[in-house]
Parts: sequence; structure tokens; C-alpha cells
Amino acid sequence: LARVDEVMGLTAVTPGEDDLLKEIRSLHRFREREKLDTPAALARVLHRARRLATKGCVLSRWGQKGSPQYALAKEMKDGIRSFVETVVDPSLSEWRDYVFFDAGQFVQEAVSEYSLLRRRRGEQTFDDLLWGARRMLERTSQNREHFARKFSRILVDEFQDTDPVQAEILLYLTSTNRDETNPWKCVPAPGSLFIVGDDKQSIYRFRRADVDVFHRFADVLTANGGQEIALTTNFRSEKRVCDFVNAALMPAFSDPLQPPGQAEWEDLVPYSQNKARRHPEAIVQIAIPEKTHKKRPNLVRAEAPMVAQAIADLVRHGRLILNGREPLDLVGPIEFKDVMVLFRTASYMPNYVAELNARGIPYAISGGKTLGKSDSLRLLLDPLDAVLKEDAIAQLAFLRGPLCGISDADLVEFVEAGGSLRMPVHLDGHVEPGPELRAGLEMLEDLSVRLRALPPSEAIVGWVEDHGILAGLSTREAGAGDAGSLVRILALIRSWDARGMAWPEIVEELHRLRDDDIEAEQLTLDALAGDAVRLMTVHQAKGLEAKVVILADPHWGRPPGNDLYIDRAGKVPTLAAQIKNRKGDIIAWTPGWTDRVVRDQELQQAEELRLAYVAGTRAEELLLVSFHPKAEGPWSAFDREVFQRPAYTGAVVDAAGSSEVPGSPGPLEVPGAPAPDSSEAPEVPASDALEEAERILESQEARRLAAMEPSYREVSASEGAHEPGHFTALDEGRGKSFGNLIHRLFEALVNNRDKPLERSWVERVAARHAADTIATAERAARTKEATRAAAAFTTSSLWTALQDADEVHAELPYTFALEQEGELESIHAGVIDLAYRVGEEWCVVDFKTDALSTEDLAEKHGGQLEEYAAALSRLAGAERIQRAIWSTFNGRLIEIEEEG
Repeated sequence: LARVDEVMGLTAVTPGEDDLLKEIRSLHRFREREKLDTPAALARVLHRARRLATKGCVLSRWGQKGSPQYALAKEMKDGIRSFVETVVDPSLSEWRDYVFFDAGQFVQEAVSEYSLLRRRRGEQTFDDLLWGARRMLERTSQNREHFARKFSRILVDEFQDTDPVQAEILLYLTSTNRDETNPWKCVPAPGSLFIVGDDKQSIYRFRRADVDVFHRFADVLTANGGQEIALTTNFRSEKRVCDFVNAALMPAFSDPLQPPGQAEWEDLVPYSQNKARRHPEAIVQIAIPEKTHKKRPNLVRAEAPMVAQAIADLVRHGRLILNGREPLDLVGPIEFKDVMVLFRTASYMPNYVAELNARGIPYAISGGKTLGKSDSLRLLLDPLDAVLKEDAIAQLAFLRGPLCGISDADLVEFVEAGGSLRMPVHLDGHVEPGPELRAGLEMLEDLSVRLRALPPSEAIVGWVEDHGILAGLSTREAGAGDAGSLVRILALIRSWDARGMAWPEIVEELHRLRDDDIEAEQLTLDALAGDAVRLMTVHQAKGLEAKVVILADPHWGRPPGNDLYIDRAGKVPTLAAQIKNRKGDIIAWTPGWTDRVVRDQELQQAEELRLAYVAGTRAEELLLVSFHPKAEGPWSAFDREVFQRPAYTGAVVDAAGSSEVPGSPGPLEVPGAPAPDSSEAPEVPASDALEEAERILESQEARRLAAMEPSYREVSASEGAHEPGHFTALDEGRGKSFGNLIHRLFEALVNNRDKPLERSWVERVAARHAADTIATAERAARTKEATRAAAAFTTSSLWTALQDADEVHAELPYTFALEQEGELESIHAGVIDLAYRVGEEWCVVDFKTDALSTEDLAEKHGGQLEEYAAALSRLAGAERIQRAIWSTFNGRLIEIEEEG
């Protein structure tokens, strides 16, 4: 805190301050409002101080080099992360352990009292019923004996979805040692239990159905004479789908870096009748353009229209254009209901819904919260709010909205003439509204009268029908989605009315729907007839299947977290968890969470792999997987296999069934040929016609040959490198795959340079990328080597320079054309591994894994660095550019002198 005061004394507020300085000023203001006379007040200040470690610092924005401000900035920057890790975080952990233990005791009293209240009122939840049944069976052997006679044979399907309480009830019901109170020591009676399940489909950890419950239960059965039978035949998917899933996921499931307790892999074996090929291809990649920035919103914007167009062409034309021009003709028709689009999360589902709407494709969404974002909800909320609140603002929103469309000019004219927009509506005054405005005001008055006189659902549904709102939506272009959403909302209103809600309460429920507090399915009007594309998350697709399955939205900023870990190793299960609000502030914490968080992340990562397995095995005939080379997300486990498959790039099938590639040339035009004319053409002598035809053919052939001659040449940055045999290797080569691993890992490091990079995080990132790039036999060794290279990189002067940089780019692609007199135009393209700017000076850095001396590296790759510098100079207008190689073999930065 004294250093914060020192910063405030040495620096004045100026435009363009870096994030660290802004956060320090914010902390200073916060501290001035807090009296540090209690541990709670100090904890609040420490909580704010924790943000300092996440903020970037640009030394030059504090002051000139050599100034006290510059020195203070460097000291703060170098020491703040260590201060947070060694002082702030441990102190806050101890404080949370203390506070939340007492808070937990307090809350537990309320929980117990509320449980008793529910029992007295007979308002039991599903969990209440489960726990009640468990307690009843645990307490007396007579209870177990009674129900064992009633249920002597128990079969449980989808056992991987069973939670611990349900599993313990099963063990009590079938036990022979009925005085045993520990369910996991119960001995099941022979022939009493038959369970069917697949631990690779265990994906409901968030509701306590952990995969370790599955394994622990299976151990109890086998330890007491039970028999385990492996069922590997897949009756759903075509052979090539099974082969694809096997090839993609077997290495990942079998990886020794998988956490303990991961499901064991067994290859899918297709049913004999599924071995015949249904279509020419069974696996297709949806190839998102590589130039698309890998941020999730950008990828979704590029991918969503491709997904919608692929569905349209598959269903309406029975064809898909692959690799730009190769037709994939389906054998037999595909209907919209045969297509399922799967997402890991529903966050960006509305983007795909918009593209389906634009193409008139019927759809139904299972679960999710997209209905609250539909335009149809606003159509109802605006008039209902206007009537309920008797508010001019709500009334104005309705009148200006899509149902009325009154212009601002008409509204202003009406009000300035003395008219009123307040509810209730009065049209018998001295000011006469225009016809459109009168119609809108009469609609509101009609709704108000109905709501006072009729039950809510009858009033609202009747108002919608009588004013033709549903019919109007369904007939406008791409209106089936809005019409279907309105039908779904009206169904909800009927259900709320049936539960006895008054119409103001129903309006409140509609607001909750808008604010994502209620989950409800969205669908198009056509979907009511049953033929609709199904959109859902993988969790909702469990147990379902479709002829065509599309795995969409392939990237996430960070994987979804669970933030909850239950340790069942002891006699009593123990919970470790943290709960955050929407701002990311911790509002609940269990003692010991710090020690459990890594294990929680491991279990979540393992479940993500099982989610990919469930998604990939929903397809019967055709599986389309979205792919972008830099995307990291739910379908990354398939990347190694899917990038080799035929690519769908968005080419459109026209009405005649041929392909129309965006940007492709149109029909060849013959110079001098007359335009087509419907009038009768004059007769042409046969000899003249033949000569004309030959002339046209010769002209076409000349143009074809000219088109085959390249009008440019392609130049890559690597052309400047020497052949590898020219130099003496100092160690065995690591191969291109290790280079790919280093590039991916270093890109992740650079993009997260403002965050605390814990060793465990680096190891996990390295392991994930190694799974995609390195052969199984040498994966563990290469992962360790990559982790060591990362440690050297993040403790180097180069890493320090990146913290000071004004601008940093990792894996920066470039393309430009260069014309030289007397030569073909050259297209220069490449990717700069690292480029950063400090002030006016740039530096380009190339990551190299060659086992060469520093001198040989500089000689071998100097030309490549010159190409990068030229590209940066041309595209960014940079004048001062340093060139350097970061050698993982030598663990140091090698500066390259400018040629010439």
C-alpha cells in the first residue's frame, strides 16, 4: 500500500495510461474509502489488489527511461506478480477458509430448517425423495427385506448417469448382509442386479453422476462374483463413422497423461448390416476459412452460414460440394428432421438460428435460453408492459415497434398538438391521431379491455389471433422462426395461466424468460409438423441419433469449468468448491479448495473428451465436423483425423444441382458473339457456320491455354533458408511435429502473457497440443522437453521485452503482391511467429528447434527473417525492425544483422 501511495505521488493522470497504472489509481481510490481497521476491510483491499497481476504494464507510458517513474514502473511490474502469488493469494485463501466455514455453519442451520418445513408442508423435492428413501433403507434391515421381496431383480440402463445416492439405494435393496450400514460394503445377492452402461458416456458430473461412481459400483459387483461383459457392437453408425471415432479418440483416451479414473477405451465395432457404404463419404470437415481470426465470435460468424447452407443443399438437392467443386451426391433423400446440429454450449446458438431463418429452414431447439432472445417475445412484452405500467415509454416502444411502425415524426406531431401517449388510451379528445397511430392506440386499448375481462391466456392469445400477428409473422420472409417462437411463448402463457398466475405475474415471467432465468425451447412454425432440424447441446443429445450430425462452434475462449469437486475416498464424502457471481467475484468457498482446484480441472478435461465421444457417436450415416487450424475447443480431439477429410468450404448448389463457388468466374463469353435473341435468326450458309464455329473454338482454346499460364509466382518466407544438409547437427533432430508443438505452445504463452502462468497450466497446454502433434511413443518425452523450453522462454529477456511492448502479435499471417519490371508478379505469403513493437521500433522473432549452433542458425534462417522484416515493413509501415531467432535448443535469443 505504501508503494501505491508512492506511485500516486510520482505520477500525474495523463491520457493513454497503461492498464496497470489505471488499476493502481482505482485501488488507491478504493482504499481511501475503506478504513483498514478490520480483517474484512483488509481482505476487501487485498481482493482488489489481486487484479494488479492481470494488468499489462508499458514502462514508457510511466515516464522516460532513467526517470524515477520508469524505475518505479519496472519495480512494480517485476514484483507485482510475485507479491500476489506469495502474499495476496495465500492471505485471501486463509481468510476465505475462515469466513466461509462460519458462513457455512450459519447457512446449514437455514438449510436444515427449510428441509423440515418442506416435510411438514409435504413439498418434497426430487432430492428429498431420494435421500428419504436412502435413509429408510439404511436404518432397518426389515425395510430392506420388505422391498427386496418386492424387487428381487433390478435392471438399470444408462448406469453411467447414476448419482451416488441412487447407487447406494441399489446396493441397500440387493444386499444380503442387511445389517451393514455402509452401502459400499453391502454384498449384492446373486442374480439381483443387472446394470448396463458406458463409462465413456459419463458426462453429467455437474449433477453428481461422476465416472468414479460407475467404476466404484462395478468394483463392488465384480468383487462379489459379478461378471463383466463388454458390449462393443455399435448398431447406430456406419462403419466409416465408427472407424473415424476409433482413430481420432483412441489415442486420446489411452494417453498416459489422462487423469486417474478416465474411462478405458474399447474400439467401436459396427453392426454387420451397417458395414455397407451408404454415401460416397461419411466424414466431412466444415473448413472455416483459415484467414478467419480465431476469436470465437469471428469463427461463429464465418461458420454459421456454412452450416446452414450445407443443410439446405443436403436436404433440397441431395448434394454437397466438397473441396470447392467435387460433388458429394447422397444415396436416398435426407429430410430436415434427419439433421442434428450439436453444440458444446448454447451461447452462440442464436447466430446459427438466424442463418437457418434466412434460408427458410425449419428448426427446433432443445432446451437452452434462445427463446428469450427472440423478436417474438418483444412483440408481446412491449404492449403488455404498456398496459401494465401505464407508462408512456413502454407505450412508445410498442408504437414505434414492428407491430405498428409509427414514425418519430408522426409521434412528435401528435404530442406537440396536445395528444397524450399515456395509458389508459383516450381517443375522444380534441387531437385526432393519424390512421396508423389510431390503429396502434386501439390495439393497446383492446388488449387492456381483454385483460380486465378475460383469463390471461384467453385474453392474450385472442388478441394475437384477432390482430393477425401470428399470420403476419408466418407469411413474411424468413418468418417461420419468429412465428414458431410466438407459438411456443403462447404455450408457456397457457401453462402459467393453468397454474393460477394473474396476468401481471405472467408478464413478470416473460421478463424472466427475456433475462435468461427460464429455459424454454425455440422452434419454427414448420417444426410443429415434425420435419425440422434439431439444434441442441451434447448433454441434451445423449441417447439420440440422426442420419446427419453436424458438430458446430469449434472454439471457446476457455473451457467451461465445474468449480466443484467431491472426494468420495473417505467414509464421508467431502465437497470442495468455489462459486462466483457473473462478475467473477468469489461468493462461496469451501476450506481446502486451493488444494483441490487442479484435480477439478483434470476431471473436467477428462469429461470434455467423453463429451466429444458422445457427440461423434450420434451420427448414423454422415458426420460433419467444423474445423479451423487454430481453434481449440470441444471438437479438438477430432482435429488430427478430420483435417485429412474432404472439405466443405461453403460452395452453393444451384437449382440445377451444379456448384456455384463464391467468387468463381461465370460462363465463358465469346468475343464478338451476339447476345441471345428470341426472334427468328436469319439463315446462315453451312460453310460459313462451320468456319465461324472453328474460329470460336480456336479462340476458346487460345484463352484456355493463356489462362493455364501463371500470371504470378508464389514466394514463401522459407525460400530464403539454406538446405539442412549444409550444417552440422549437434544432436538428433526433433522433427517437424516437435516444431509444431513448440509453435502452438509458445503462441498460447504469448497470448496469455498478462496472466500468471503456473507450471501446471503450461504442462496441461503442452500435453494438449502434444496429443495433436506427437506420436504416442515419444509424446511424454517431447511434452517434458516442450515444458522446459517454455520455462526458458518465459524467464528470458525476450519475455521481459514482451511485457514492456506497446503491441504484440503471435503467429501473424501476411500476404502481399510485389511487381517487378520484366518479371511475373510475385505473391508473398507466410506467418511471422512473433512480432512486437516498443515505441517506434519493431522486432520480428522466429522460433526454431533445430539442433544447430547459433552461427549456423543465423546463417540458415537469416534470409527467412529478412522476408519477415520486409513483410512487416510493407504492411505495417515499420522502418526500424530488429530480427532475431529464439532457439529452443540453445535456450537463447539470437540477433540477426540486417543484410546489406
